[in-house]
Amino acid sequence: MPEAEPGTRAFFVSPDTGDGRILTTYERFTDQAAMDRHNGSVAGTRFFAPAKPILDGEVVLHIGREVSSTP
Repeated sequence: MPEAEPGTRAFFVSPDTGDGRILTTYERFTDQAAMDRHNGSVAGTRFFAPAKPILDGEVVLHIGREVSSTP
């Protein structure tokens, strides 16, 4: 993904261990501007446009501060 979105360091998708219908994404960015570009990107729009009608609820977005990482 970094090639397609400069400033995106990593992107992971994890299904919930108790309910595989619940997915959590972990996204890492070099800075706030990179995160804003990603969140407002055409790629995001292309994903959510067809996905929204089949989702069981609203997308919930929580933004956190990274406290540790591996290189």
